[in-house]
Amino acid sequence: MAKRNYRKSSKKIQNAVYTARFTIPSSSSPTYLDLSAAACILNRRFYRQGLQWAVSGFTLIAPTSTSGTIEIKKLPTNWVVSNAWEKGMRAWMRQQNEALEQASSQSVKGKFNDFKIFADEAHFGTPVPHFLLPKDGDDNTFKPPQEWLHSVVAVPNDDGNVGSTVKYRLHMMGDDTAIVGSNNSRSLIKAYQESRSVPQSPDPSSPGNASIGLYVDMFNDGMADTEIIANAEFRNDELPYDQDEYPGSKNNGAGMELVDTMSYNTGVTSLGKFHLNGGSFPCGLVKLSNDSEQTVDGGLPQPVSVDLLVHLVPGSHRGYMAESMVDM
Repeated sequence: MAKRNYRKSSKKIQNAVYTARFTIPSSSSPTYLDLSAAACILNRRFYRQGLQWAVSGFTLIAPTSTSGTIEIKKLPTNWVVSNAWEKGMRAWMRQQNEALEQASSQSVKGKFNDFKIFADEAHFGTPVPHFLLPKDGDDNTFKPPQEWLHSVVAVPNDDGNVGSTVKYRLHMMGDDTAIVGSNNSRSLIKAYQESRSVPQSPDPSSPGNASIGLYVDMFNDGMADTEIIANAEFRNDELPYDQDEYPGSKNNGAGMELVDTMSYNTGVTSLGKFHLNGGSFPCGLVKLSNDSEQTVDGGLPQPVSVDLLVHLVPGSHRGYMAESMVDM
């Protein structure tokens, strides 16, 4: 009998856990998932937060006699988020590298040193570790990571105060945090918006009025060219979006992008199982809202937790379909 060749293929997809289970508490405050952190925990393998994760879908499992509404949100998949993230990452990396080089201490950088951000101001205000931990099939919660610390930038002479160095965490959406004191969080979209020039508006910016003048008058036999040129010059010469406020900034869609929402009501004899849409999740950050209540034996409705299964996609990035935020 001929021998079979069992050598591993260089194109083999690495083994990984593709269904992650979480329990979402019923609360007026949102909760968050960090898919990169969950992948580290489930696989005992390092995944950077700076990945855009593919999720094929979500499955909601709710107890009997339960009703509520579930919302799933993510960072928008647009060029503003992509560029704001990369500019923040480059500045954070440059600040650290310059300080380490000046101190000739490059070797002290942590092995898992990584650029990590919060999704929004509400995420910054959640308890440590700032994300839900995954569970196994028997409802046991996995141990949290030894460290999953969000990145810090140092601002010397903060607000013009000489010698006053303040540390800030970073989040993507909305405004800077309103929390007073050190260790606040700064908005990456706001910082990106404030660092760039704006397009010319109106465009073209003409010094006069092209609908009047010698060359119009010379050929305007029917006396209609004036109105036609005015239409061409002044209609739609302004930007088709707000010039000063980027999407995701404080005054222009500061909330995260809605992936799916569902109102449901389970029966009294069986669990409810419902499916929600997936998508592409920048930085693997997922914002969840759950107001589920359970009514038992005619009593008053009580808040109840629900289970959420996250279905990840096999791929070439250490077992998953995920790409660097730099390539977003």
